[in-house]
Amino acid sequence: MKVIVHNDDFGHNLAFTNAIAKCVNFGITSSASLTVNGVDHKHALRTFRTKSFKKIGLGLHLNLTDGPTVTSELADEQGLYKRRFQHYFQELYVFHSKSLLQAIERDLSHQFEVAKKERLPIDHVNGHDHIHMIPPIFAIVARLTKKYHLRYIRFSEEDYYLTSGLKNDTRPLLNKNIIKFGILKFCARKCTPLFRKYYLKKSEACFGVLHTDNMSEEVILGILRHASEKNYSLIDIVSHPALPAKEVKYTSPFFEYYTNKSSRRVEFKALRSPRLKKFIEEHDIEITNYGRLLV
Repeated sequence: MKVIVHNDDFGHNLAFTNAIAKCVNFGITSSASLTVNGVDHKHALRTFRTKSFKKIGLGLHLNLTDGPTVTSELADEQGLYKRRFQHYFQELYVFHSKSLLQAIERDLSHQFEVAKKERLPIDHVNGHDHIHMIPPIFAIVARLTKKYHLRYIRFSEEDYYLTSGLKNDTRPLLNKNIIKFGILKFCARKCTPLFRKYYLKKSEACFGVLHTDNMSEEVILGILRHASEKNYSLIDIVSHPALPAKEVKYTSPFFEYYTNKSSRRVEFKALRSPRLKKFIEEHDIEITNYGRLLV
């Protein structure tokens, strides 16, 4: 089984960039997703170009929900994104706002252009807060992915699975992750035909929604056991490790709260777990990334 271990929010701020660099050095992380409009974007680029990142895949982490916008239509009075996933979903999927969709396409096109101008070896595309999975936005992302000669899009379609721990397994019901899980399942069904239309590729399953904010060692081990039982050949595992520090700059009060949550350090610890590393080695699991799959 091949497993892509993603760390999202690379470059979003220093807390994520530093944590991801340490996870890369440990050897489980195989892919990092770069936010090109993050406050630590330039530092993340310098980090990515160091020797330790030589074998790490790089994804374009499309962002429409946190930080400075490109288009005024998406901005609040401070020039920051003013919508969250639920707002985009309602305005686009329920009310079919064409003007909003046009603004989104301009903003996303700019993010692709930044990656191109910086000559980044992007091997796949994904979205902050899974924003790319909203069907009208996914259609734009699929077109842009093909336009920029990319093949893979992260497809946030996850199996329901158990981790062998009652506390972990009841958490998605208590923290409402099960609602997000269901919404993304619905979106995935609507988006699937676009893979054939644009000749794009994806993994067989992507894990990280059901246990968002709790991608602990036990949860990741549960994912690997479940995927092995299903005989998957390629899966994604997505997490968001961060190491808060005083010098970190934040793009919003929400992201300051999110960065400093204890779950960020739980995920950081899991991705540097000797037990997890040993499990991977003993079960003939190949850690890979999209770039290697294209070779």
